[in-house]
Amino acid sequence: MEDDIKRVLIIDDDIEIMIEPEFLFKNVGIETEVVIAHSLIEGYEQLEKWAAQGYAADIIDVDYCVAELSMRCVDESAFKQKIKGRNFQDRMGVEATQFLIEWGQEQPEHLRPRKFFMHSLTVDMIWPHIHNDEKFNTLVSIHDTLELRDITNMGKYGLVTNKCSRLFDNRSTTLRKYLNKTFGTNYLFEKRHIEMALNPDKQIDIGHAYSDVMDDYITQEKAIAKIDTSNLVNLFRNHLDEEQLEDDYLSDNCVVFNKGIRKTLAGRAAFTAEDIQVLLEQSPHEAIVLIVNEFEPKDTALLENIDGVVLLGKFTGHLEMITSNHDIAGVFNSLDNDLKIQDQALTYNTPCNKEITIKTGEWVTLDSNFSAFDDDGQEVYMGELYAGKLPIRSYNIKEINWYDDVMSWVDKVRQDQGLKVKANADTSEQIERAIDLGAEGIGLLRTEHMFFDKDRLPALQDVLLTTNIERQHKALDILGRKQKDDFVKIFQAANKAGDAFPVSIRLLDAPPEEFLPSDQIENFRGKVGRGNERGSQLALQIPGLYAMQAEAIFEAAKEADYKGTPEIMLPLIRTSEELEYLKAEIDTAAEKYGFKDRYRFGSMIETLDAVNNAGEIAKQCHFLSFGTNDLTTETLGGIKRNNIVATREWMIENGHRDKSPFIRLAEPVKEHMKTAVAAARKSNPDIEIGICGHQVAGDDQSIKACHKIGLNSISVPASVGFIVSSMIVAAQAILSENSSKDHDNSLSKLDPAKIKIQL
Repeated sequence: MEDDIKRVLIIDDDIEIMIEPEFLFKNVGIETEVVIAHSLIEGYEQLEKWAAQGYAADIIDVDYCVAELSMRCVDESAFKQKIKGRNFQDRMGVEATQFLIEWGQEQPEHLRPRKFFMHSLTVDMIWPHIHNDEKFNTLVSIHDTLELRDITNMGKYGLVTNKCSRLFDNRSTTLRKYLNKTFGTNYLFEKRHIEMALNPDKQIDIGHAYSDVMDDYITQEKAIAKIDTSNLVNLFRNHLDEEQLEDDYLSDNCVVFNKGIRKTLAGRAAFTAEDIQVLLEQSPHEAIVLIVNEFEPKDTALLENIDGVVLLGKFTGHLEMITSNHDIAGVFNSLDNDLKIQDQALTYNTPCNKEITIKTGEWVTLDSNFSAFDDDGQEVYMGELYAGKLPIRSYNIKEINWYDDVMSWVDKVRQDQGLKVKANADTSEQIERAIDLGAEGIGLLRTEHMFFDKDRLPALQDVLLTTNIERQHKALDILGRKQKDDFVKIFQAANKAGDAFPVSIRLLDAPPEEFLPSDQIENFRGKVGRGNERGSQLALQIPGLYAMQAEAIFEAAKEADYKGTPEIMLPLIRTSEELEYLKAEIDTAAEKYGFKDRYRFGSMIETLDAVNNAGEIAKQCHFLSFGTNDLTTETLGGIKRNNIVATREWMIENGHRDKSPFIRLAEPVKEHMKTAVAAARKSNPDIEIGICGHQVAGDDQSIKACHKIGLNSISVPASVGFIVSSMIVAAQAILSENSSKDHDNSLSKLDPAKIKIQL
């Protein structure tokens, strides 16, 4: 006989002191008949009664300290005959449960109990008895007595807790999980589930999302939608291993800074370019930390050979962006205004008034693991500098037990319709790291940083400054050979992905202040004309500049046997005529090396002119990429990202909240992007459109806006936090869109109206 009622037998002589049985299974989605038996004989008789009616018990739950006989008058000798003379005094509930299992096996299959549980206030008392009997431990699960009380509270009142209650604090969830999975009940597991029930939009951390799916509490899609990505960039990072340090070591060696890039690093101290070169030659595999009073534009060239930077003076948003994109650790703006570098050494006093001096080549450690609030109420991460090489605990995401599962759920959501997540990378090492982290290509490879080496910079300066054509061509030849070697390494690294791994190479965009002596910048502007100092405008003034880079790319792709299709992208394009002229140079180089129809051509959209001409530009391109850093500057009326005061004034006047428009896409910029996408797709429906601006580096609102606008990809720094968080946000954007089209109430098992919290 079958029906929809679930039958639960609890054998416990005093359980009613703690719970109200009639409420055990109320308001949780199933109809039950719950019987409390005060002894084994009562429970046994109840099972026989159900069997006579043609029903099996769905659950038999026995207390560890259960009585064999009740206090009521019974025929003890008759019962002893029924249980074949057994004595249950030694192991009580365990022996009783074994007897009931044996009884059940003697019944017809449709009358056998479905599941056995045992409970106790101290479950470890039961565990050895069950664990040591292999047959027994496959049939019985153990839970905490208090879980029955918790279930009663949830059934009668909703969810009741108070500051003194131990409800949900490390309680067993074995019984609840079984009920939810087998019967479809709505029992909760932890306090955070109460909060989720009261606030369905509340976000959860990625580890909890995984466990909730494994516990069948929520679906994979619901878990992805609820993951809090705001701190993932900081979650996946190395930390100081303080367990290996003496208690006072940190405070005795520390100097504090107002700002830190959230990365922990130990390296050797350098104070000048010469120091860096010496350390590279002496210890090429050890990290280098540059310590400076101020960071000047010319110092950008030094970033290629360092792993960390200590800036005693004020920092700029531009420096923060560069260090983040290069995965360089950094601490900026010392709280000690008297801190200075003297005689190639840094001296400071620790909070414990201990004087420390750091000299060239000595070990230092940078860390940024605590936050504070600035004058505007924004949370900022501060930084610390320590003398010496401190132990660092490495973070290997592949060792996290939930990582592969969660990311497979994310990929399933993004498949065929979500944003692809690519990485920004400038070197072969960064490409290999991006591949390891699961990036789906390189969306931006900047070539300007390839020219900083001392055997290249003079040649580039010749190209930019000389009016002697022969000298200029000679310099271009030198650079071409060097570039080819760089691109061979890049394509070899890309081949390690196994399949074709796309790499979008942006041709030279060289800010003059980073490449030329300050006393030569005006001469340079006089030669090329104001407004032509960068990107494609510069290439138009120096014929052969982009042809040199294109030849290096195609020759390298051939030599490396690149599995993908070379992608070349032009910066700072304004009109389709500019694009056509420069594309002709690249086509000539492609034909020379057999790539005439075997490369992909693209343009950055980072000027207002390019936005207005996007339709015509798209006709000549396979792909476009928004450079929203420069586009934001033009949109804001020329405000530079390192002009904090002007940016703040613009934010106040335009109601732009929270993050800077150079970190979160501003509404006017999004409108420009929509205009450009619509025009580009109208003239070239097959065109791929992405973004590589800093705004998608970890900002969920910007990433979701890119999905809504209709982009195909985003490109973020090649670090685990940025790539993982971006993939999750891209999946969340799809789920949010689908939810608005077809709202799915089935994902929520909880009715907030039934939940009451008493604090």
